[in-house]
Amino acid sequence: MIPVVKPNPNQPEKQFAFGQHALGKLVACSPNTLADLSSFQLFIEKEINRLQLNPLGNVYHQFPQGGFTAVVCLAESHLSVHTWPEYNFVTFDVFLSNYQRNNEDKTHQLKEALHAFFGGTLTDYSFIYR
Repeated sequence: MIPVVKPNPNQPEKQFAFGQHALGKLVACSPNTLADLSSFQLFIEKEINRLQLNPLGNVYHQFPQGGFTAVVCLAESHLSVHTWPEYNFVTFDVFLSNYQRNNEDKTHQLKEALHAFFGGTLTDYSFIYR
């Protein structure tokens, strides 16, 4: 059962968020990193473990043109990554809920780790309280 949270008008809205959603695009990335699905799989498994997140399942797909799609289902929600080495960019979507603990810091850390892994410049970035 999902708890019902009633906002307190004296507190900021984020205090009552059920989670945080980080959406972004990294441009001017290395095409080699954007095509290396096996390195990404190792990286993301280490990050999930480091952040003490709980993986439930995943889907990875390598496209013939070199890019890949990765979706990881977490007990805390999900993350997805879509790469376009032919255009030197990657998009990501990370949502972590606050069901059992506040994961705001972990959402930010995962975004920073993705940025460090792929490099490039972060554009079209949004951080949304849900």
